[in-house]
Amino acid sequence: MMLMRQARGFSALGTKATNHAELRSKSLAMYKACMQEAPTVVRSYNLGRSTERFKKAIRAEFEFYRNVKDIDQAELLLHKAGQELDECFNMWKTKWHVEEMFDAFERTVQKLEERKRPAVVLDENTPLDILGKYVSICSDDPWDPKRLEEIYRMSLEDRIAFFEERLRSDDPIIKEFAEGRI
Repeated sequence: MMLMRQARGFSALGTKATNHAELRSKSLAMYKACMQEAPTVVRSYNLGRSTERFKKAIRAEFEFYRNVKDIDQAELLLHKAGQELDECFNMWKTKWHVEEMFDAFERTVQKLEERKRPAVVLDENTPLDILGKYVSICSDDPWDPKRLEEIYRMSLEDRIAFFEERLRSDDPIIKEFAEGRI
């Protein structure tokens, strides 16, 4: 005899939040519901992945949207999260859908880890500002005081012209710097 599961309405979390305190409590309630249902989803869909990994991925998804300040946007995100949870809990999704969702969650984990990494590994030879970084790429001696002083003394217009002139060159390193890849 097959056990019937009672349908739950996770997407219907009551009325719309009017302030950030209510929004926070709704977010925490949704987070708690997701964490409580994670073992059920992993077991029901036979994902072959640990519940802890699934919970970590869910947490990363919530962390990714942590800084959303607009109440309407946050409400929409909570509603969508509730719908996803309803569909998973009620077995309306296929295993493929849940695996794709899990993979998307794991990509979010990677994005969060990239955000936490420093853009530049700092040591005694690494310039701390973007201008110093540029000079270190363009000159043999990154800490050449005369070169740095010359650039710092330029007016804003002269600095812009200086950088634009360098950017027009065909040097691939300078192009990568301009595109933000360095």
